[in-house]
Amino acid sequence: TSSTDITNLETVNQQTTTYGDSDLEADVNTLPNLNDFIPTDVLQALYQSREWKLQTTINELIHTERTHLKGLKIMKKCFREPMERFPGMSPVELDCIFRNLDQLIDLHTQFKIALRQHREEAKDHVVRHIGDLILKFLDGDKGEQFARACAYFIEDQSQALKLIKKKEQSADFASLMR
Repeated sequence: TSSTDITNLETVNQQTTTYGDSDLEADVNTLPNLNDFIPTDVLQALYQSREWKLQTTINELIHTERTHLKGLKIMKKCFREPMERFPGMSPVELDCIFRNLDQLIDLHTQFKIALRQHREEAKDHVVRHIGDLILKFLDGDKGEQFARACAYFIEDQSQALKLIKKKEQSADFASLMR
């Protein structure tokens, strides 16, 4: 990545941190500790029950959604935006590679915000009725929209990879991708 791309990523990171959301800082390999959300006395009571495993799983779901969103945002800032400025890349080619990336970012952002809000609004941050929230996003019309958006994004992935490999034969493009 060029210094411009690193600066862009830092700007995005500052913006998301400014808005109280730091998806780009999410560490894929480090799951947040439940102590960060649930008071110690409540956590100790949970540890002795089946609720512990449920809360751990919900925490992992929220973290996974956040790290997935991080990957999508990095794809946008570090790859799509530099390619948009690359003179050898047409709008049709960009669409082949990135398709509806912004729509996916929006959908996953809505889901992540809803998950975090659900946890923050829960008494002592112990999440209950998570199934209702998940169904709200993954069932019915909203679920159809989510599924269609994901399917559309990956629909021509093999074509996109072929296009990228072809473009990498250009020294300028290969340099852009480093």
